[in-house]
Amino acid sequence: MRELPVTHGSSIRFRQIAVGVLLAAATLLTLLSLVAVFARRQALDSSRFANSSAAVLSDPTVRQAVAGYLVDQLYAHVDVSAELHATLPKQFAPLADPIAAALRAYADRGASDILGTHTAAATFRAAVLRSHTTFIALVDRRGGQAETVYLELRPFVLNLADQVGVGALARQELPPTAGELHVIDESNVSTIRSWIDLTRTASVWLYAASIGLYVAAFALTRDRRRLLAWAGSGLVAVGIALFIARAIGRTVVLDQLLPAGSPYRAATGQAYAIFTALVPSLAWPTLATGIATVGIAWLAGPGIGAHWGRAFLAPLLVRRPLIGWIALATAGIVSLVIAPLSDPTRIVPRLAVGAVFVIGYELIRRRTALEHPGGGWTLADARARLQHPPGSTNVLAHAHALHRQGLLSDEQFVAIARQSAEE
Repeated sequence: MRELPVTHGSSIRFRQIAVGVLLAAATLLTLLSLVAVFARRQALDSSRFANSSAAVLSDPTVRQAVAGYLVDQLYAHVDVSAELHATLPKQFAPLADPIAAALRAYADRGASDILGTHTAAATFRAAVLRSHTTFIALVDRRGGQAETVYLELRPFVLNLADQVGVGALARQELPPTAGELHVIDESNVSTIRSWIDLTRTASVWLYAASIGLYVAAFALTRDRRRLLAWAGSGLVAVGIALFIARAIGRTVVLDQLLPAGSPYRAATGQAYAIFTALVPSLAWPTLATGIATVGIAWLAGPGIGAHWGRAFLAPLLVRRPLIGWIALATAGIVSLVIAPLSDPTRIVPRLAVGAVFVIGYELIRRRTALEHPGGGWTLADARARLQHPPGSTNVLAHAHALHRQGLLSDEQFVAIARQSAEE
């Protein structure tokens, strides 16, 4: 059977579809990779998780909720009223119950004050760090680790008991499990272990795969400038999607974990904001990179605005290109100072962003050099135009000078010449 020849038009159409599919897949993988990076850095990094937890405790709303839990633990295991009955003189024994109730109100305030100290914050961070380290060891099946993860808050309960005046009794009656918040055990970990392993792998390979798809799309397309603009638009969409996902996630978490009238909704909302604070630090650079990429693609384009932009930058790009390279190098150094490469997974994204700016600058510089080989306008020309503005008799000569310097396109110069001839 004879094969039908592939027409040139169908080949172009196939290429366009393939480029579009590659670009869409690269954009989607970029979004998924950033989600995986967030999950790995925030949920699986013990030090970062402990720091976030300490920051959560510094919020008054959250602190009040934790204080309520500590008071509940103390009064659930220590009979404060009975202790007062035993210690008060007989004539004051009937006041034991009212005093115990008053002490509970005092305990609520005292617990909140205790949790607000720097010592309490350090103790809480250490407790969270131990708990999270145990959780990671349980996930990784390290030998010699406990099969249940607790958050140990017993020291806070004992401190509160001392404030109320029942410290000695609390140390006698509090069971070992008092103040222990059950977090997770082996039966629960087994169900999420595969997801954690997937997150660790995805945070590295998804971004590498997205870069590979971007490279394939650029290798296949014949209009790299337009593809660059679409790639930048995709990054802008990814940045916006991260912000939207964070906002939707807050609503979902509150609705799923707490009922409508729960007093802990405000505290949970504050905790969610702190634990997801990493999302904006991922979204803003992505958004800025996308906007800059679109700007580079526009400035390299054939439009009148881009033409005038290159003409304006010609003295810098053609006569002083080193200034631009120094600016790019300075921006790279500043980014390293602001956000050091403490995580190996940040290296590839940072290199990819740097490559976009370097290649974009060089492409614009080369095109500007072709359009303005002499370097474009000078300060002397600008002063002369300001001192001697063109009159009606020498408009054509002035337009010719602008055209020669690249400040007017061929079409614009021809239109002015025709208008002058008609006049």
